[in-house]
Amino acid sequence: MSKNKCNAHCTLFMQSGGKGSTPRKPTILSGAPNSPSLPVFVANYSTQQRPTTSPGKLSSLHRSSPIRLIDMSSSSLLWCLLVVCVLTVVQIYAAEEPKVLKVFNLRASDLNSGLFQTPDAYVKVFMGSGYGGKTEVKNNNHDPWWKEDFNFFNAIENNPMRLEVYDSDVLFDDLLGTCERSIKIGTWQHQCFLKKGGSLYYSYTLEPLQ
Repeated sequence: MSKNKCNAHCTLFMQSGGKGSTPRKPTILSGAPNSPSLPVFVANYSTQQRPTTSPGKLSSLHRSSPIRLIDMSSSSLLWCLLVVCVLTVVQIYAAEEPKVLKVFNLRASDLNSGLFQTPDAYVKVFMGSGYGGKTEVKNNNHDPWWKEDFNFFNAIENNPMRLEVYDSDVLFDDLLGTCERSIKIGTWQHQCFLKKGGSLYYSYTLEPLQ
């Protein structure tokens, strides 16, 4: 078949959408003029381009996620700091709130006031700079037991408590030993070894004001 005859009976339509167009399957048209027996092939190329996103939008999308993560991290950090501050204030307030200190059940064992002597012992009780008083003197007793209780109504946790054991004499009293401890919430029992021999046993309770 000559080139002219091909041009007369075959028509090839090419539609191009430019760069990036997507080719489609050729379509056969059966009603071409002057050539009922020869089909006409039409190659269709879609002119519709794929949706594209501008570089500015792409960069903004890439930047938005890290920024949101940073914002969420900052918010979480601020909440954590706020919770820590509140808990700290509560602990400080609870520690500084005045409480009641009760010292009781004082007794001693194996007290020694010197060679061939029996002590006449008593105890002085202190809390911080406050003086709570002293017990009665237990004459001629190596293992005295005192019945007195001592109360402090302005006690604060971690305040120092001090107990001093003396031997009562005519001219001046001899210090047999000192017991010191920082007070804690709750009820406690302790044993203290005295400098001149023997031990002091005591109990205390630190609790909020009722």
